[in-house]
Amino acid sequence: AVVSTQSTGEWLTDEDNLPRWKKYLAESLMENDYNLSEEEAAKQVEEGKMKEWKKAVTEFAKFILGNWKSVGIFHDVLEDIEGAKIFYVGDENGDTIYYIKDLYRTDKF
Repeated sequence: AVVSTQSTGEWLTDEDNLPRWKKYLAESLMENDYNLSEEEAAKQVEEGKMKEWKKAVTEFAKFILGNWKSVGIFHDVLEDIEGAKIFYVGDENGDTIYYIKDLYRTDKF
């Protein structure tokens, strides 16, 4: 198995990934508000939406890593970083499954 020594923060902000995440966040904002221009969406990303997203992803990563001994991760056969993920966490308190549809979008049910 390959183990990355790159921290969550570095992975989220490295030169290869940062433009992708910003683009996805801007697209998500425009999907939720059809009147929002690309420029305004990009501005919102720069003015705080990126920071909010990064904080939420980092908190989730810390939670998963803190429970690593009881975590199972399921993804598509291509191991697509942008694709859906399922995190299974099982411990003495029960079993919980977290379904991540998109890393860059939040849907409330």
